[in-house]
Amino acid sequence: MVWLCASTLIQVISIIMFFPSIILNVLLLTAIDYEKKNGNKYEFYNTIFRFTAHTNIAYTILLTILQPILIVSQSSVYVAILGIGSSFPILLKNFLFAIFIGLLTFKNLESPVALGLRYFNIIKKIDISKKFKPVLIVVFLLCVAATLHYFIFIYLQTQDFAPNWDSYQKSISSYTCNINNGFLVMDRIVAYYLFCEAIPLIIGFGFCVIIDIFLARHILRNNDNRSKIGYHESKNLGITLILMNITTVFLQTIPILIFSIFVILKTDVGLRAIPTLLGSYFMPLLSPAIIFYHILPYRIHLYRRFGLLKSQATVGLSQTSI
Repeated sequence: MVWLCASTLIQVISIIMFFPSIILNVLLLTAIDYEKKNGNKYEFYNTIFRFTAHTNIAYTILLTILQPILIVSQSSVYVAILGIGSSFPILLKNFLFAIFIGLLTFKNLESPVALGLRYFNIIKKIDISKKFKPVLIVVFLLCVAATLHYFIFIYLQTQDFAPNWDSYQKSISSYTCNINNGFLVMDRIVAYYLFCEAIPLIIGFGFCVIIDIFLARHILRNNDNRSKIGYHESKNLGITLILMNITTVFLQTIPILIFSIFVILKTDVGLRAIPTLLGSYFMPLLSPAIIFYHILPYRIHLYRRFGLLKSQATVGLSQTSI
């Protein structure tokens, strides 16, 4: 019964989050196009938020297909697949879950990287539009490396566990009330990888908060009239990136860190590991909501699209934001 309640909860959350997440991120893409055609004040940030929206859409689709949960038992870590991906061949399940890890890596890196580039733009006066592509390539390669690493790792683990696959099937069936879901299985060593990835991200989050406070004070003291973006707009951008970082850290990074610690300590948490990936279902909806709430030109587009704002009011709002 515990499994049935847990699996039902995950499936319900996945279905509830799917359509709002897709719709809100598509609206974000149209809002970015609108802002780009009407002044393009946010330039580099438009590109960052565009990548955020595209990643969120891919992330949502993949989560809905897989609906993965973690179970720890008998010195092994199981990734139970609840979605339609449970019927896929094991190699395809492995590949899709590895892509999920790659997207998870991107979600953890996007806000810190944007804040870092924002620092060099404001303090060092470096044109980040020229530096953005090389940085993006590095981030992309890191995500590809994470994807390939976990794909190869899980594949090799699957080969190692293959002779005893039936016993692992019985073990996971004891948690799934004999429901035959697809699953992947890994050794506890995966927890050390997760731990080593989570710690730098949490430390980096602390540095991001400090940097953003420093940037806000610098902008207030040294307001550059030549800049397209005013103080309040720049402050809102900083708040947006920090809040996106906070949601990522508290909904994804910290749960993974706690999970890895339990696994390293050889604690068979069983189904209690389910909340580890639960926050992932909310991330694709929260990040565009945060962006719309703090970035006025995007919000104006949203109001206009739903007929909540007339063109004259739009001009007035745009002027008050400067």
